[in-house]
Amino acid sequence: MKKLVLLLIALNGVITCTADALHDMVDAVYARLTLEERVAQICATTAGNLTDANGHFSIEKAREKFPYGVGHVCQFACNRTDKPEALREFVREVQDYFVKESSSHIPAICHEEVISGLAARTATTYPQQIGIACSWNAPLLERKCRETSEAMRAVGATFALSPMADVCYNSNWTRLEEGYGESGYLGAVMGTAFVKGLQGNGTEAACTKHFLGYGVIGGGHARPWRDIYEEVILPHEAMIKAGGAAAVMTSYDSFKGELAVTSPTLIQDLLRGYIGFDGTVVSDYGALGKGIAKDDDAAAKKRTIEGIMAGNDVDLPHGAFYKRLVDMAKAGEIDEAALEKAVKNSLLLKARLGLLEMKNEELRMKNGPVELDRDEWRATAYELACESVVLLKNDGVLPIGEGVKVALVGPNANSAWAMLGDYTYQCMQAFWRRNPQEWDKPHIVTLKDGLDRGTGNGALGTVVYERGCGWSNPGDTGVSAGGDPRTAKLSLKLVESADPTDFDAAVRAGKESDVIICAMGENFTLCGESRQRSTIRLAGDQEKLVKAMIATGKPVVLVLFGGRNQVIADMADGCAAVVQAWYPGEEGGNAVADILFGKVNPSGKLAMTYPKTEDKSDLTFGDGSDTPERVQWPFGHGLTYTTFEYGDVKVVSQTADDVKVAFTLKNSGKRDGVEIAQVYLTQRLKGAEDAEARKRLRGFARVALKAGEEKRVLVTLPAESFARWEGEKKGEWVIDESAYEIAVGASAWDIKGRVEVKLQASRFPRREKFFATIKEDGGNEE
Repeated sequence: MKKLVLLLIALNGVITCTADALHDMVDAVYARLTLEERVAQICATTAGNLTDANGHFSIEKAREKFPYGVGHVCQFACNRTDKPEALREFVREVQDYFVKESSSHIPAICHEEVISGLAARTATTYPQQIGIACSWNAPLLERKCRETSEAMRAVGATFALSPMADVCYNSNWTRLEEGYGESGYLGAVMGTAFVKGLQGNGTEAACTKHFLGYGVIGGGHARPWRDIYEEVILPHEAMIKAGGAAAVMTSYDSFKGELAVTSPTLIQDLLRGYIGFDGTVVSDYGALGKGIAKDDDAAAKKRTIEGIMAGNDVDLPHGAFYKRLVDMAKAGEIDEAALEKAVKNSLLLKARLGLLEMKNEELRMKNGPVELDRDEWRATAYELACESVVLLKNDGVLPIGEGVKVALVGPNANSAWAMLGDYTYQCMQAFWRRNPQEWDKPHIVTLKDGLDRGTGNGALGTVVYERGCGWSNPGDTGVSAGGDPRTAKLSLKLVESADPTDFDAAVRAGKESDVIICAMGENFTLCGESRQRSTIRLAGDQEKLVKAMIATGKPVVLVLFGGRNQVIADMADGCAAVVQAWYPGEEGGNAVADILFGKVNPSGKLAMTYPKTEDKSDLTFGDGSDTPERVQWPFGHGLTYTTFEYGDVKVVSQTADDVKVAFTLKNSGKRDGVEIAQVYLTQRLKGAEDAEARKRLRGFARVALKAGEEKRVLVTLPAESFARWEGEKKGEWVIDESAYEIAVGASAWDIKGRVEVKLQASRFPRREKFFATIKEDGGNEE
């Protein structure tokens, strides 16, 4: 049997090694390590434990605290204000110590947040993931992640605490912005692209999170096993099996009655058993300590044993619980085989990254200036921002024409915080370090900046700006308990604006304008991990200001920034246009302005059903909870400045392996544009009631069409796409000998054509084919 060859690209070259050789290498390293050195490899530290009072690397502290080495150095960039060259030098000194002086001579994994690009000062800040999900553009996301991996490599980062692919069915969840929305399939496509882009060079590892059901209310408890297998687990399964994700992080929550970080059901049965994951499992920060008092040593020991036995390999961010393993092992209080497995899994990740074979000289990164915000990366950020924006409503006011006088009002009109989501460098500094400084580089383009640029020659008219109101009022937001235990020490510091806030002046500006742009929504203090609000309506006096603008009688364009959908049912009818801009990143102001002025034709479509009410129960197209009474706009909805016509939807061929469906798509308008055509599958069990039906997104085509152009689109659906899960925790996939409907549409509600197929009955234990394939063949269906 041929040995699988893995290509490992070190920081200074290429190392080729067989899979067997990697395990042999890990076995040899493990054998030479002492107990203390072994345990060190499954513990971690933050950069502060390696620095002096001035933030410089301290070899004295390293010798004192980490004589045996360490597994991870956590969030080494986002908690520091270093410029890139100084950050690189810090990592260089850290690794120099671990390789040359620690007794294990093993470098650390330096990990960082990269959800919107590398969370480091001056690094490119891309749109938040929920916005990227609305682009439905996996190749562009993959390009963005290749760029991020280059930025990581430039400063010595080897592990990303991303992507987050938690399926979410409720816009009230404050971490919605970090994921890909409510569809497991869309999350799987986008998450796999993220992993492939980030890991493509072989020197960085992606960590999928959170396993499992963190984004579902109750941590997955409320969803039946069928939904868990068919949707909730799908992104993780695909990222691991199709993307090759190197690591998985469990969540803070419990799952089916078991704490996720110590759950045999999640780690042994689902992750290791069902999916077959052979990589490294890490805890979320402080998750092992959930619910345990500081001085309760007996409970801490019990939790430590539970973590190791369940298969949690690494205790992040300080190894606070796993440090006990040295004394516990000497006392015979732990299973030595479980400890060995955890240590070897941690070492195997380092081996796969090329770290175990590297000598001190090889760890040195390239000298010279470090550019973390290259022109081509800003171009990608701009392209992603343009494609992430969703035009929800347009009565014809957009695009704004020439010679129009615009009143720009609202707290997000002239603020960089409208562009930046949680886990960007700037927001990490502001929330965790109390340092709400808007760094000049990367330069964050505000909406006002973008509009001023667009009207600079006067051809498109003029812009008059009045802030009008603040983001929120006292008491609107705070820090919630639970999740990251570090938040217990925090009180929320609200960001400020130097712009004057004059409500009446904003109203006067609106009355004197031709068009009013209301830039409203959230900032990182209103939405993000551990932020707490009682409502998802517009905070503070924002609603009052929007309604005052509507009362002027001038057409109002409501532009919403933030990490989740906001309930605007009282205002939507009065607005001439509604634009969902999310957190669009450093080029967001240019992107939104170019869409408003018509330089860019919007193409984004919702990755989340847009709620009409604040009902906190699940809301998703998949189970029929998306009723007209609860929905403002459906999943998959999004308008453009052109029109598209669908036609001739039919089944082209059907085999035991797949079903091919074709349809015609024509741009019937006067502008070039992009349509995101969606393919939904519905199956009804024999004799079952309507409530048993599940509607699943199982394919989509992002099709660019010139004005008047027509294409024939061929979608090949693997037979496995039609399968349902039968059973509880254990079961199998079933394709029934019954009718399946394939619906092609512009959204979950806007279906353009339906066809029916019958498949041959079959059963199988695992999914192996996850994605539909798309062919734009101009009419040739063979």
